[in-house]
Amino acid sequence: MAIKEPVNDKQKLFFKVLFETQNKQSAREAAGYSRVQMTRLCHKYVEYIHSHMNGMLAAEGLVAVKKLVDSMEFDGETSIAAKQVQMAAAKDILDRQGFVKAERIDLNLKTDATPLFVLPAKEVRESNIDFGNSETEED
Repeated sequence: MAIKEPVNDKQKLFFKVLFETQNKQSAREAAGYSRVQMTRLCHKYVEYIHSHMNGMLAAEGLVAVKKLVDSMEFDGETSIAAKQVQMAAAKDILDRQGFVKAERIDLNLKTDATPLFVLPAKEVRESNIDFGNSETEED
């Protein structure tokens, strides 16, 4: 299903200013919307806004990778605390884009034992229910 995009010039102007400035107030004023109209417009085009946000995150993902690599080298000018903040922000952006630390689990069995499980015997209950299979004596 295609993402619903703005159809008229007023809507296009609103989103153009919103995406350029990241300021709803400026976008609202530029397009001439009231607060209520702006709220309704944002709800109507929420998928359009999300797709734009994903695009911004993807572009910033490149910057995040560079920050992570650069933070491994101590330049003497940036404090360690500032480097840690930059690394945390870069890691968060990359996590949101799906680049997470890969964890590998070794499932190989490294023992001489046979991989068998012995289960306890199943309890059998006797029941007095007649399933119609038994013969009845006739008088």
